[in-house]
Amino acid sequence: MAAYQCTASAAVIRTGDGALIPEDAANRDRAAYHEWLANGGVPDPYVAPPPVAPRSISDRQFYQQLAIEGIISEADALAANAAVIPPALLAVIDAMPTAEQFGAKMIVSGATTFERNDPLTVRIGMAQGWSAARIDAFFIAAAAL
Repeated sequence: MAAYQCTASAAVIRTGDGALIPEDAANRDRAAYHEWLANGGVPDPYVAPPPVAPRSISDRQFYQQLAIEGIISEADALAANAAVIPPALLAVIDAMPTAEQFGAKMIVSGATTFERNDPLTVRIGMAQGWSAARIDAFFIAAAAL
């Protein structure tokens, strides 16, 4: 392990004591870091923390992720939102690349939320044979949509 580790910002972490050293030329710890680099030191790379499952996702995200994973069809996902897309918006969406149309229709037609820890969410996950970690992964993927 190196004496320093990169962060997502310009700051570095001194691994010996966990001190966060800012990007500040006047900071003596930063000067020591630059000296260490000049002498051939190589900091450990930044390692992003694992994603955390959100507490909730919208119904649009829920149905869209179900369709992406092949649990329901795109048509079923759109019908689940039970919203009619106005013809003017539908014409715009239909002119988009085919791969983008489903997501656009879901965004235009969706809107309430699903709670990660709601008993119904857990039951739906269990019906799919999913573990808690798999439900978390579903929520993480859906939240990124």
